[in-house]
Amino acid sequence: MNLKVVAIALVALSALGSFGTTACAASAAPQLPENAQRLAGPEIAQLLSNRSFKFVVHDTGFEAYGTSTWDPQQHVVYGDVVWGSLFRGPWRKEWKVTDTLSCFRDRGVEKWDCYRIYVDGTTHYEVRDDGVIHSVHTPLGN
Repeated sequence: MNLKVVAIALVALSALGSFGTTACAASAAPQLPENAQRLAGPEIAQLLSNRSFKFVVHDTGFEAYGTSTWDPQQHVVYGDVVWGSLFRGPWRKEWKVTDTLSCFRDRGVEKWDCYRIYVDGTTHYEVRDDGVIHSVHTPLGN
């Protein structure tokens, strides 16, 4: 294949991604396992608090993965992330749990990104309002 065509294709693909939650084709997203159970606020806080996970984001349109540690005392979540070709390094966001959702946002930003949390075994899933899985998380030995 022509290297110029490959370069143009890569530029076009990277232009499709953003820091938002741009939806990928539904067929590319993982599906919730049949046994996955939706958690309520106290269960979400218990699952996440003072624990670390590795995660893969599935609704960005580009490769996104990293680690997260959830700190309920400081009301933050932080870790390291690879966000396509846009960013690689440490990240930190404010975090809160509502009656039914886990929410986070960048400090100083008004809008919260909130997700329903489902768990199946030791894996948990952040699920958008439209039912698409945002990310899949597995424990980092804690």
